[in-house]
Amino acid sequence: MNEIFRRSLAGFAFAAWFLTAASFGGPSRVLAAEAKPQAGALAVVNINTADAAQLMTLHGIGPALAKRIVDYRTAFGKFTSAADLTAVPGIGSAKLESMKDHITI
Repeated sequence: MNEIFRRSLAGFAFAAWFLTAASFGGPSRVLAAEAKPQAGALAVVNINTADAAQLMTLHGIGPALAKRIVDYRTAFGKFTSAADLTAVPGIGSAKLESMKDHITI
């Protein structure tokens, strides 16, 4: 009997979460909002000290590109300017332009 009650309670909790999430545009939208801050809420990220998770808060930087930035910095040392990011494979002038206001050295 205790197992039936526990499963019913877990099902109820999930249903309540799902219905709440639906009122905000669906579960995927709620989960996405929890995973990454909104574009307008971006803080300035120091590209010489940020870890991969902090780099992923920048527009257009996912896990793979964040890892390449960290790996590049480890191999070649600190960046001396924001433009140095274009030496990282996957970052061109357009991507640099889209995030330049949110990075610092």
